[in-house]
Amino acid sequence: MRKSGKKYLDPALAEMIAKRIQQLRDEYGHTQEFLIDRVKLDINRYEICDRLPTLMSLRKICEFYDITLSDFFLSMNYPPKTNKVIERMPKKE
Repeated sequence: MRKSGKKYLDPALAEMIAKRIQQLRDEYGHTQEFLIDRVKLDINRYEICDRLPTLMSLRKICEFYDITLSDFFLSMNYPPKTNKVIERMPKKE
């Protein structure tokens, strides 16, 4: 049985991830085809924001470039902090 409904997509986040993948490729002089061949992922679709990579796909990219997920997202201060007050659950006694 197939679920109906819209998938949530954040275009700003998708663009930041696409740019980060492009940045990594450029840093090492890799083409999309080279990276696709090595990690077996739809890099071209990620870079045109047609598809958002899963966490496991990002892990493969990070592993290939020998960086952590933290390194991958380091330059992305997103979503911006709002300094809102977060409700806390009462402690059990």
